[in-house]
Amino acid sequence: MKKAYEVNFDNDDYGFCMKLVFADTAGKAKYQVVGTDYFEDAEFTELGCKRAKWADELVNASQLEIEIAELKHGWYWRLEDGGESIGEDTIPLIEKYGGLDRFIAAFEDSNSNLHYDEDGFYEAGLLEADK
Repeated sequence: MKKAYEVNFDNDDYGFCMKLVFADTAGKAKYQVVGTDYFEDAEFTELGCKRAKWADELVNASQLEIEIAELKHGWYWRLEDGGESIGEDTIPLIEKYGGLDRFIAAFEDSNSNLHYDEDGFYEAGLLEADK
């Protein structure tokens, strides 16, 4: 059975990047990410890799399930333009929109009711207590 690994790279353009992969060994996990998004410039020897036992059970999970688990384990993403941070507190909205990519697309849509302030992401029109 494949094991889960967190592979990371300090990218000059994007900062610290991490990807969850499933592989038989740490070396094979690192090879899986070389050349992929945010890891285009990574050399094998520049990659960090550690076991993510908490994610072993996610080997056949949906992308949404994996994203939620990552957030629950301290992962976060920053949007490229504004630097908005997507963390664990954003899980209900990510679930509502059906995944991280759809959530980001909705937020970046100028007609969207998604907004961001010092308290994080929220949908316009919701009561302050519902944020």
